[in-house]
Amino acid sequence: MTRTRHKRWPAALISLSLTLALCVPVAYVSSPWVYQQVMIHRLTSNDLTKRQRSLSYVVANIAQDENLQRDVIKTLSVEDDKNFLQIVDALQAAGCWDESSIPADPWLRWIDLLAKEPGVEAPILAAQRLADLQRLADDPRLLDLLQSLSEHEQPDVRYNAMCALAELYQSAKDKAPYQTLIVSLLNDPNQQVAYHATIFACLMHLPDIDTFPWLDDAWRAPTDLHYNLTQIQSLLGSPDVAVRDVGCVLAVRDLDANEVSQLIKAMLADKNDQVRTTGAILAGISGQHLDLLTEKLKEQTDWVVASTMKLGLWMNADASATDLQPEVLLAQGDVPRTTIILAMLHRDILRALDVLLNPRGEAPQDLTRLLEDYGWWRVLDYYLPEDAPRWQSTNDPAMQQQQVDLLCDWYLLNRHRLKQATQQPD
Repeated sequence: MTRTRHKRWPAALISLSLTLALCVPVAYVSSPWVYQQVMIHRLTSNDLTKRQRSLSYVVANIAQDENLQRDVIKTLSVEDDKNFLQIVDALQAAGCWDESSIPADPWLRWIDLLAKEPGVEAPILAAQRLADLQRLADDPRLLDLLQSLSEHEQPDVRYNAMCALAELYQSAKDKAPYQTLIVSLLNDPNQQVAYHATIFACLMHLPDIDTFPWLDDAWRAPTDLHYNLTQIQSLLGSPDVAVRDVGCVLAVRDLDANEVSQLIKAMLADKNDQVRTTGAILAGISGQHLDLLTEKLKEQTDWVVASTMKLGLWMNADASATDLQPEVLLAQGDVPRTTIILAMLHRDILRALDVLLNPRGEAPQDLTRLLEDYGWWRVLDYYLPEDAPRWQSTNDPAMQQQQVDLLCDWYLLNRHRLKQATQQPD
């Protein structure tokens, strides 16, 4: 019996060893981490089927896995541009393609590939993406891309490259390359490109530039009346919401605090929806009677009235309006557009001017009518910084359009400065 047991023990040991030898590799290969590493490696595989499976895996899993995102970003160093763009597309599809999380090298490579695509849409997008790279304003690679785009055969691309130059200008420590590129566009064959290049050159205070005569008056403070209580009450009761916006601003500008207080209390107590909502905006601008406005908001059943009242509270960062998103209100279209923009000017001028001026695109066609015919320039004048150009009231449509052009170009040049100002703690 003893000899029998002695003979069987090595056989059992051998059987166990064989089992372990088979199981351990299977467990290792089937582990999630190893599988993930295989998928990452195959992102740059020459086997297109394996590569496509890995790309699909990335799209499905990367948003929930920071380690996966880090490893995928490393594969952007792949030499093949087509493969590079496939990985970029996967990151975009997963919502992970963002300048703040992507290193400068692959981000600039992506913009470079956009800039080289045929047509105008991709190169224009490239110029706009460059404008967002304030931290790289002095990077030679960025400047080379801007120069290439400013020499593009399509004027729309050159125009957008010029706008990007303007947006980056204030962030650059060495402004000479930007000035040189702007000067190179002064004689652009496209009249509009050359026209805006002249405005930018003037705003940059470049020497020896033949500017437009009307620019000499651009910073002259407009002459405006002092409005009394009766006149302001007339504006606040106007059937035109844009005029009521102006009335709210003038009330705070020209009346004493007690007169404004009495107006707000009377308007919030009124049974007319138009009067109550105007009172809510006046409360928002002045910062008075916000407790009363909060109580009135609780009583409202009408969505538009309630939203406008909440907008007045949002203007003062009131806790009861933290969920309000002005851009959503703009998209819905029920609350008057100009009133929403007025509230945004009060709380966050950058967001307001992006909507009002649309500086990276075409300014709204009705902007000159709003500013001149409805006197809304007074609203802008109240909120714009002191160094901004001032609207000069005129019945000349050409002069009105020139002033809109100047406002848009001034804003592009100062957009980053205003952004920094809005991000500073109170």
